[in-house]
Amino acid sequence: MKTYTLTPAVLMLMSSVANAEPEVHYESCKSTFNYLAAQYQGTTDKNNSGSQWCYLKQSIEGATWGHVRTETIPEFKTVTGKACKTPSEYQGEKFYGCTTRNHTAPWCYVEEGGWEECQPEAPPALLAHTQPLQSKRLDRVALGSCFKTKGDMPEALAKLIGQQPDLFLWLGDNIYADTTDMAVMRQKYDDKKNNSEYRKFLEAKIPVMATWDDHDFGWNNEGKHYPQRVNAQKEYLRHFDVDKADPRLNGQAGIYEAKMLGARAKPHM
Repeated sequence: MKTYTLTPAVLMLMSSVANAEPEVHYESCKSTFNYLAAQYQGTTDKNNSGSQWCYLKQSIEGATWGHVRTETIPEFKTVTGKACKTPSEYQGEKFYGCTTRNHTAPWCYVEEGGWEECQPEAPPALLAHTQPLQSKRLDRVALGSCFKTKGDMPEALAKLIGQQPDLFLWLGDNIYADTTDMAVMRQKYDDKKNNSEYRKFLEAKIPVMATWDDHDFGWNNEGKHYPQRVNAQKEYLRHFDVDKADPRLNGQAGIYEAKMLGARAKPHM
């Protein structure tokens, strides 16, 4: 039996083939991404041998970025409505869309000559949590806590969505606010809703009930002396999309609640 030895060059070639990034339609790209201290709305060929690329909304076979087919890239416009050049060229880099390189706001070159700042990207609409129906019978209840964007969160949420429970219980640390600034707390809640994996959970319309823990109440290990407890309650209830008539929005101190769910049994005759 013959044996073969793989040289380092062959091993490198095999590795590059195994880990080759995909070629994608622009719809697979994140609408904005950061690379080397610059933000991009579109694509760039920076450090990619002339090929336009972007970070992906969702990884493809382990790849977090992909080569973008330029014919799929949409038109980007400036604040005055002018079309960005396709591509713009700046300091040896070609990019489709807009970049913040050496400027405080996204910009691009325009066909008429010169450059202009780009239209700000409209934030995505926030999806709402689904409230449980009083008449819905509960056969399967799931629960979880500690929402973090790293680790196995995508796999855990995908498994949860696949199970399609009748009710999901959020048991605290719905975000890691750790602040007394309510603008920061609201932004962290909104960032959670805009997380691509969590949007899938919201789109699945799994009914939710929730409570909080220290990190979404205020600070780590915080208690009754936290100075923003009233406002933190409002941000929590806004995040979970409770009805405006909910007692917790109308004078009740605390986020506790109780519900009777499921059709009532018929009385015996």
